[in-house]
Amino acid sequence: MGISQEKKKLLILFHNMRCEQCKKKFKEEEMEIHKINTKLGYEDHRNLKVVCVKCHDIYSSALRIASGAQR
Repeated sequence: MGISQEKKKLLILFHNMRCEQCKKKFKEEEMEIHKINTKLGYEDHRNLKVVCVKCHDIYSSALRIASGAQR
């Protein structure tokens, strides 16, 4: 189960619509919530990072490569 739309929106607004990685400003629909530790859930905000779609894709690819799922 993923994060609720309400919590996602609140986190994005809290970060002023800016990606925590590249620091650029985006529209809400261009933002994602990244789990820092994939084994933990979305309950603890300290495990979450607000990032743009591009940065989220980079994080996701890096995790797949590290796990051996992608080469």
